[in-house]
Amino acid sequence: MITFIEKLKIIRRSRNKISEYISAYGKKCYPNRNALFLYLKIIRSYLFEDCLFVEFFWYHWQSRTRTEGKSFVYAMEREKLLSHINPSNCMTILTNKWETYKYFEPYYKRKVWLNGKGLILSELSKSRKDGGVCLFFKPLDKNCGRGIKSFVVYSEDDIKRIGEEYSGNYIVEELVVQHPLVGNLHPESVNTLRINTCLLSDNSVFVFAPVLRIGCGGAVVDNAGAGGIIAALDKNTGKVLACGDERCNTYVSHPNTGIPLVGYQIPEYEAAVILVKELALKLPELKLIGWDLAYTNDGWVLIEANGNPNFLWQIATKKGIRDDFEMIKKKVQ
Repeated sequence: MITFIEKLKIIRRSRNKISEYISAYGKKCYPNRNALFLYLKIIRSYLFEDCLFVEFFWYHWQSRTRTEGKSFVYAMEREKLLSHINPSNCMTILTNKWETYKYFEPYYKRKVWLNGKGLILSELSKSRKDGGVCLFFKPLDKNCGRGIKSFVVYSEDDIKRIGEEYSGNYIVEELVVQHPLVGNLHPESVNTLRINTCLLSDNSVFVFAPVLRIGCGGAVVDNAGAGGIIAALDKNTGKVLACGDERCNTYVSHPNTGIPLVGYQIPEYEAAVILVKELALKLPELKLIGWDLAYTNDGWVLIEANGNPNFLWQIATKKGIRDDFEMIKKKVQ
């Protein structure tokens, strides 16, 4: 846990970053507050409530009563719990995308190659596009969509040339062909369902804080950290309750496609819940995992898994998940 003195040092090093957040989001979230007022409130919320600088804006912290503010689960508290229930010696399965693929290969329902080795373009049919083959390149050790690029390649030499752009190891993935019900929301990106699961002490799997992540502005990734839209779902029905993003915008419909988002029903949501519960039982050493799924003509497929998932549901709804989190703390250990 970070000490009070360490927090003060972090604040001193982060003065410019705090000012950047105020410039970017201050007027949007708190139109009647000046910069100095917000700066002091951000520092106070960090020192005494463990609220990160950007979380102050995500959750409209200054507009909350103290009780409302405590209903949110902040990153530092989440990571403290995860350090106890997700042992670091087991995390490689999820932090290394190649290890994740090898462990959960049957659930991917597509081909993945380490550094492109063994990839034969002539054997790929469903990934055809513009006379070539559309493939995704992902660095092994990055998250939040960083470094992910899609290319239409025409030969194995193209794959080698693109791979040289990566400083470390990477994977090459066959194209995921989305079902139009989800793909049409933003066709340029693979729009993924993020469902968090927690394996409880009675060996049951608890599902909470599900969101649909949707690309925006023609981006090929849907990650919230890359400007994507977060659509928070009712965990029981899979219907969209509210939408927002990490830049403090809110949405009722998609800004590019115009498709209504609030009230949108995730197709075959129950099947997705059954799938993530099955996946959670495959890796019992890690108790809390965020599963990313894509919806295809053949149903739900696994995209990735995350052993330190952000609770994006809170950003979209501006509501906390404290009740679920406290139940997890009681029943997981």
